[in-house]
Parts: sequence; C-alpha cells; structure tokens
Amino acid sequence: MEPAGRTQKRPRTCRSFVDDPKLRTCCSAACPHHKHDNNNDWRDWAGLDDGPAGIIAERFLAFDVAGYVRFRAVCRPWRQCCTEARSHSGLDCRFHPRRWTMLREKLAAPSRRCFLNTSTGQSVQVDIPELHDHELLALTPEGLLVLAHKPPCATTLCMLNPLTRHLMHLPPLSKLLPSGYQDLLPDSDDLLLDSNFVAWGSGIANDNSTVVFCLSRLNTIGMTKPGDDHWTLLDCDGSDMTAPIMFEGRLYCVTNNNSIMVLETGTPRLEVAVKLNMRVSARWQIVCTLSIISGS
Repeated sequence: MEPAGRTQKRPRTCRSFVDDPKLRTCCSAACPHHKHDNNNDWRDWAGLDDGPAGIIAERFLAFDVAGYVRFRAVCRPWRQCCTEARSHSGLDCRFHPRRWTMLREKLAAPSRRCFLNTSTGQSVQVDIPELHDHELLALTPEGLLVLAHKPPCATTLCMLNPLTRHLMHLPPLSKLLPSGYQDLLPDSDDLLLDSNFVAWGSGIANDNSTVVFCLSRLNTIGMTKPGDDHWTLLDCDGSDMTAPIMFEGRLYCVTNNNSIMVLETGTPRLEVAVKLNMRVSARWQIVCTLSIISGS
C-alpha cells in the first residue's frame, strides 16, 4: 500500500514514433485551436518558405533521420519543402537510422517493436507490418532490418528501414545458397528458417552501393547491388567463419585457422587482416575482432 497522499509512479514506457506530443501542435494559421488574435507571441510557423524550412530539415537529417521524419509529419507545408525519404535509394546513408537499435522484447501489438536511441537513450515504438509475414534475420549497423518472407515464399529477402518505411528487395535466398545447402530451405508452409540463416554481419558496404549478406554458420557470403537479380558469391576457401562483424562498411570475421579476415569489395575477396598467434574460443574471437577494429 502506498502512503496516503502519495500516488504510485507509472512505469516509464516508450512513446510511439509517430504519436509524439511535440507533433500534436498544429502550426496552421487556420487551426481553430490557435487563439492568436490578441497574442503578440504567435507566429505562423507553417508559413515558413522553402528556404528556412528546407535548412531546418537538412539540419535534422544531418543529425538523425528520426528528426527529419518528425519534421515532415508536422504539417503539409513542411512536407512540401523536403523530399520523401522513400524517394531516395535505400542505400542512401543520410536516411539510415544508425543511432537506433531494435530491442528484442515484443510488445502487445504483434507487429510493434521498441527502438532505443543509443546516443540519447530515448525509446520509441514503431509499427512494422512486415513482421506479420516476415522473419527477422539480423539488424545491420545502419539500423536496417534484414527480413525473409515466411513460407511459402521463404526465399524472398529484403532490407527494411523501420523509420522511413523504405523497403529494398534483394535477390532470393535460393540464388545465394550453394547446391549443398538448398535442402536447408523449408519445403512446407509450416516450417520457418532455422538458426543456420541468422545473418549477423550483414549490412551496406563502404562503397554505399553494395549489400553484403553473411550467413556465417553456412560459411556463405554474398554481395549484390540494387536491381540485380543474382548474388556474387565469395570464396571462403573452405574456412569456417565465426564472430562476423560489419564495421564502417567492412565485414570482419575470424576463421578456424586463427586469422581475422576482412572483406575487400573492390575485387570481392576475403583477405587476412591479422594472424592470431594462439587459438581462442568463440567468445574471445569476438573480443579480438573488436580490438583489431578499434586499433585500426
């Protein structure tokens, strides 16, 4: 029981990404809620022309795409002064939610997830309708979601920007897997992709024009560009990969011969970045990889 006169604090929850209190204020001069006849402090913010409003939008975009999306949501005049994010390429790094990561906990709504801003600690809720018929394979460093369609279309892959709603279709999974792994794909509507298809280490290469898709448990790395209908399969030289990490557009991984490899996208190949002098466990392979990246 709480002492008399005291109220119990409600647990802090994350707000909806769209339903932000700051966006509920209409800035239109025609809004009846604005009693500005005798208010000398009132300003018609919706009346900003493209110049100032466009500069503000650019400042938001330079810091965080979430602010840009919210700015466009305020009113129609502000939307008209800056372009829709989905009209740009899905590889345009300006619109990637790099500061946001999706939390694992599911919310009451099946397709809603909570996202955390790793810079500010702010959390918001985002509706992702694609989760109704897609499986999440990985989160990329750019903040994108790697999704695979559930059966019977289990080979269909895509990358989704959860804040701008930009969906980038990728070549099917069946064109990436070597012939020896094709039988791992589900052949029934009731089956889902198993843990072999976890795609950590996937992301956008540092040329900003190539998607890297990594299935480390199957020792498979593929590369593709928007519009391509095929994957460029990399030769892993028979080495088992562990601890794949994408950092600043470069894929790093540890092989079973105690080498830290790095993906070179110019002439697609894996090259030795560092040769370890001792055998280490899987947990320490991740630590070693992070140490090498930090040192570089």
